[in-house]
Amino acid sequence: MARKTAGRSKKTTSRKSQVNIRKRPASDLRDSSGYNQKKKCKSIMSALAGMDELSPKVRDMISGLVSHSLSIDHALPAPYRQAAMAMMDEALTSTEKRLEDELSEARRRADCAQEDVVTCEAAATDAETRLIDLKSLVAESTSAIKECSKSICASRHNLKALQAAQKASQVKLGMITAQVERLQNVENQAYQPLKESAAQGKKGIDQVHCIQKLGKDFGFHETLLESIPAVLRKDLDKRRTFDGFVMDQLEREFTKHCAAIGGKLKEGEEELQGHSIALQEATSNAVETGRTRDVCNKALAEALTAVSPSKKVLSMARQNARKFASDVKKFERDVAQAQARLDAFRSSALAAFQEFKKAAPNPDSFTTSSIDTQVPASRQDLSF
Repeated sequence: MARKTAGRSKKTTSRKSQVNIRKRPASDLRDSSGYNQKKKCKSIMSALAGMDELSPKVRDMISGLVSHSLSIDHALPAPYRQAAMAMMDEALTSTEKRLEDELSEARRRADCAQEDVVTCEAAATDAETRLIDLKSLVAESTSAIKECSKSICASRHNLKALQAAQKASQVKLGMITAQVERLQNVENQAYQPLKESAAQGKKGIDQVHCIQKLGKDFGFHETLLESIPAVLRKDLDKRRTFDGFVMDQLEREFTKHCAAIGGKLKEGEEELQGHSIALQEATSNAVETGRTRDVCNKALAEALTAVSPSKKVLSMARQNARKFASDVKKFERDVAQAQARLDAFRSSALAAFQEFKKAAPNPDSFTTSSIDTQVPASRQDLSF
């Protein structure tokens, strides 16, 4: 009994297998070309669905176009398909152009920001150099003002000393001049008249006293001064050899002292002239030093006034440089994103559309009857 049952089971299984094989319709067998088209259609529609650059209407239009054009059961009529493909081509070309323009604009903004960074950095460098120059000018002007003040103080002391020396020279020169005039006056008004005639009367006595006083003041020899009155009172014809010797000695004293005083007068004049020249130079130097100090004070005031604005310019230039540097990084990210969107669009939507055009049925294979029978009424009037 067991063997019969087992044999009956095998026969039943074999029959069911044959029945199942015979029941499987031939249309369910996978056609390799149809399967590949459906698979390609799904991949194209998946790529189109992820493209945010396309509007929803355009994505739906391309998806419907792909699904109907690559479908085995339904084929979009050739006139509709060609019009739709032209519209899709225009839409995709316009989108690609827009993405290229966005990429170009992003690059332009990045380049402009980079140029602004360079400009601001150059402005910051110039402002920093200007600020350093101003600080250096402040230091130099301050040092120059101190030196000028010291020089002016020393010049004032020097001027006082030179003025005192000049005044002393003038007094000394005046005294020497007075001595010269006195010596000349006594010689001309007292000695010369008594040389020609004897001293007589009060006038003669006064002349003799004048000569004696002059000789005493100038240091004439005492013996000569004691002998002069007796000699000068004698008449010319009574003056002897000794008298002539006394007269000659007196003349030599006049000549000697006149020459000595003349030398002193010349030295005094040269000394006074030297003091005058030194005083004039010192005065000129003091005036010039004062002008230099005024110029330094003005330069210092201008430099101090310009320091604060220069610091603000430098700070602003540095802030702008940092801001534009940040903008450069942002715009570079925008460039990278725009380039990525353009590349993604070309590699997905454009590539999918080109693949669709290659895989779409040839419009010459469609007939009017096939169009009427294969295209549903709802798809015969496409609205884009």
